[in-house]
Amino acid sequence: MFYDRLKAECEKQGLKITPIVVECAGSSGIISQWKKGGMSSVKTLIALAKKLNVSADYLLGLNDE
Repeated sequence: MFYDRLKAECEKQGLKITPIVVECAGSSGIISQWKKGGMSSVKTLIALAKKLNVSADYLLGLNDE
């Protein structure tokens, strides 16, 4: 759910996911873990949400806004 929401939001905003993740998480290697259902750290989650101007709850799939 998390990776799918993140990817969809990046595409919606015309952004590539890898540079966003590197900027917020420091490494692109984490993406493969997210694809398998892994979760980001809270720090990375907050940074991604701020960068994409969405709520952390949205990225987690807890709401649709």
